[in-house]
Amino acid sequence: MNDPYEVLGLARGVGLMEAERAYQRLRELYAEDSLATYALLGSDERRERLNAIEQAFREIVATGNQRPIAFPERPENMSDEPEEDGPLPDPVQHPGLYLGRLRRRTGLQLRDLAERTKISPSKLENIEQERLAQLPPPVYLRGFVLEYARCLGVPDPRQLAENYLRLLAPAHGEQ
Repeated sequence: MNDPYEVLGLARGVGLMEAERAYQRLRELYAEDSLATYALLGSDERRERLNAIEQAFREIVATGNQRPIAFPERPENMSDEPEEDGPLPDPVQHPGLYLGRLRRRTGLQLRDLAERTKISPSKLENIEQERLAQLPPPVYLRGFVLEYARCLGVPDPRQLAENYLRLLAPAHGEQ
């Protein structure tokens, strides 16, 4: 099997954000409607390359969840945040805490994620902190969690969204 970093054209050990950028760039390059590779590749070869790119990115994300990542310098006002190189919270039991820890581990600030997802920072913070009473209705929450998870490159964003909605079910059942 090929080295996932090599497939994405990256140096070993780069952060998840850089890996995501390379992944997105290569997906666009090998997309069916890409003029850059239209005449160079057949549809089977294009699909094989896209599959290799997808697999490589998933491997990098998976290994990023198991070992510390080189973090950018943290601003002084973040010193009170929990240690980020410990194990990630269980995404089934605490999907919001998992997303928050993964976001911080990748070096992405909440405001940057808000700009990328078009979800307000306060809503993202409520999702991370699992403040169930302050979350939007489930139909919106599902979309927010899906977008958040996709932005971070979570391998199965739909499952994570379902895990989050299961947290919400007892709170809505009591009302």
